[in-house]
Amino acid sequence: MIKIMYLLVTLALVVLLAEILWHKKVIKGESARKVVHIISGSLIAFTPYFISWSQVRIICWLSVIFFLVIKKTRLIKSWYDISRLSLGEVLAPLTVLVLAYFEPANIVFAAACLHVALADGFAAIVGTRFGKSNTYKILGNSKSIAGTATFFVVSVLIMMGVIIFGGADISISLSALLLVSSSTTLVENLAFSSIDNTLIILTVVGLFKVLNIA
Repeated sequence: MIKIMYLLVTLALVVLLAEILWHKKVIKGESARKVVHIISGSLIAFTPYFISWSQVRIICWLSVIFFLVIKKTRLIKSWYDISRLSLGEVLAPLTVLVLAYFEPANIVFAAACLHVALADGFAAIVGTRFGKSNTYKILGNSKSIAGTATFFVVSVLIMMGVIIFGGADISISLSALLLVSSSTTLVENLAFSSIDNTLIILTVVGLFKVLNIA
């Protein structure tokens, strides 16, 4: 329980820091949200290595409740310094919660969460900053080459981490690595913004199962 408290306090401090930086105009709304998105998602990704699955589920439940409260009360002002706040803000932690009930291999859980936290998070930041001159539309969604390229590169780095540090019993080939990265990048492009993170998680888990990565 002490580990849960430490994690909750850390996550609360991350949210508070992002809010302070927004009020001081150091970062804008999208960046404020993505800072929380990246740090909190990365922390949760590795929780199965340090706490039990039942405790992981407690963290996930609290995350879902937290995002619901924010969506209802608009308590965190920086998150509304943007033109959108979709249902995806709740669906992503809810999907992680459901995944935690299946108790997958730690590396599978970590890889799925990191794709949402890091690949999607950095893609949004880079796309917002450098993507204005290279935008394109796909199924009505506005994307940027800068953002899409960032997602793919970060996904490749995550998969390299799986190969190097994952501790899997089998050897993952370069083709498998590229398949996961290209598939998740494609899903991120094709999916509606409210369900993209959910589909990214499902894609990672599904491909890990099919490819017998872990």
